[in-house]
Amino acid sequence: GVALNLKPRLTRREGELTRYEVEVDVEGDQAKLLGFLDGLMGMSKLIAIDRLRISTVPAKPDLLRANVVVHHFINSS
Repeated sequence: GVALNLKPRLTRREGELTRYEVEVDVEGDQAKLLGFLDGLMGMSKLIAIDRLRISTVPAKPDLLRANVVVHHFINSS
């Protein structure tokens, strides 16, 4: 599997929409990390990726770490 850490970020109103933003830290081997990112892109609800950073994990050469910031709009009316 992958290790996940979710951090809610700012929520803000944009007209009749509310923008919800989440920062996700994911750690796992290459196959699992890419599987997670694939699943994120294949979600049935539309989300946008604002930032994606992938790096190696110090002292764990077989693991990668991704930091992803995503947002989703919900109609507030």
